[in-house]
Amino acid sequence: MTNYQKNFLLILLLVILMMKDYALGVINASKVFNLTDSQVSNMLNQELATKYQELTNSYNYNDFYPENLEHSKILYRTFYNFNKTITIYKGTKQNIKPKMLVINDQGLVGIINKCFLNSSEVILLTSSLYVLPVKINDYYGELSSFKDKLIVKGIKKSNEVKEGDLVYTSDLSIYPSPILIGKISSISLDNYELEKILEIEPAVNFNKLNYVSIIPILRGQE
Repeated sequence: MTNYQKNFLLILLLVILMMKDYALGVINASKVFNLTDSQVSNMLNQELATKYQELTNSYNYNDFYPENLEHSKILYRTFYNFNKTITIYKGTKQNIKPKMLVINDQGLVGIINKCFLNSSEVILLTSSLYVLPVKINDYYGELSSFKDKLIVKGIKKSNEVKEGDLVYTSDLSIYPSPILIGKISSISLDNYELEKILEIEPAVNFNKLNYVSIIPILRGQE
C-alpha cells in the first residue's frame, strides 16, 4: 500500500469517527424540530465536507514528515486555562513525548508538556510558560507570550523585517521546521532602540480548536 493510500484511509477513518457524535446530534435535533430526511442529509453532507477538508489541509506538513503525523481530537480545555493548555487523546501508548510540536491545518498550536498513557497536556502557543526559537526571513529571535500577545525579541534594529512577514519555527532549534507560527502585525523598538520588538498575529485561530496533529519527532532524532 502506498503512502497516499495509507493517508487517504487514515483521513477516511478519522472523518467517520468525527462524524459519529455530530450525526447523533443532528438525528436527535431532527426529532425535536421535525426536520425532513432531506434537511438532515444536507446537514450531514455539509459537515462531512468541512471535516474532510480540515484533515486534508493538515497533510500539507506531510511534505516534511510523511507517515509521521499523529492525529487527535481535543479531550478537554478548561475555562481558567483557556489560553494556556489543552489535553488531547494521544499519549505514551502512541509514543507521544514531551517537547513534540502540535499543529493543525493553520499552523503551530503548541508543544507537548506532560504525557500519560492515553492523553497528553499541550502548552498552547498563547501561553507564557515557554520561549520558542523562531526564524523570520534570514533572522532569528525568540517568541513568547506577554499579556495575551505574541512577541518576538532578539531581532536587531538593522535587520530587515516588515509587517506581514511570516514567522516560522527555527531551523537552529530542536523543533521541526519550518512550521508556520504567524505573521508580524506591528514593529516597535526597545527602550535602548537597539532591537526590534515584533508583535505576532498567530496563524491558528485558538478560539476554534477541534482537531490537531502531533509531529512525533524532534530534530536530531529522525
